[in-house]
Amino acid sequence: MDSSSSSDSYDKFVLSSSSDDGAKLILLVVMMVMKAIVEVEVADEGTSQPQPKRRKYIVRERETSNDLLVSDYFSREPTHDKRMFRHRFRMSKNLFLRVSKDLEDTYAFFRQRSDARGNLGFTTWQKVTTALRQLAYSNSSDIMDDYLRMSARVARESLHDFCVFVIELYMKRYLRKPTFSDDMQQILEHYTEYHGLPGMIGSLNCMKWWWEICPTACQGSHTRGYHGMLAMMLKVVASQDLWI
Repeated sequence: MDSSSSSDSYDKFVLSSSSDDGAKLILLVVMMVMKAIVEVEVADEGTSQPQPKRRKYIVRERETSNDLLVSDYFSREPTHDKRMFRHRFRMSKNLFLRVSKDLEDTYAFFRQRSDARGNLGFTTWQKVTTALRQLAYSNSSDIMDDYLRMSARVARESLHDFCVFVIELYMKRYLRKPTFSDDMQQILEHYTEYHGLPGMIGSLNCMKWWWEICPTACQGSHTRGYHGMLAMMLKVVASQDLWI
């Protein structure tokens, strides 16, 4: 077919397409092409298999983080002294060791265990440390991954179980109301003999706690001008043996 005949055929097609029959023909061709494309896509979706999603495994080196924790606070010559320990843990080292020992002896969660691959899990000190750091500094659970190499899930579980188990362990002795015949009488006798002040039951201490999410309705009564922030007053009465 020469160029002149091709040009004549194209001109005839353009002229015929301007008519109603030509428009219907073009529309029919377009619909057939679209239908073929849809059928091909459906066939491809039916034959292709979805790729399984694999969870990424992160090597956190728990033993290395535990060695660093021991070197910082629990070795014979720790990096940080007792004063820094009390500042960061909000308690003495002896109290920390006592609470950790009670939790380890009573609850399986705070014992060091092996996983299915035989790798050792977190130690008692690591789990108690992450719970106390979240309570002391109001940190989020995922920040524990930087120092203790602990995932956010384990950090949240450590915090939750620490609070629940501490209440179960020490509720009967330290978190109950004092009895007048026994507890209060001993406290009164002690302060009368030591201070010479009859009727004294302890020392009152108070502190201001920054209330970050204070409701709007309460902001007027919890704003202190000399502090310049929303604060809540916390008061506590402690006896000579720090029984709160």
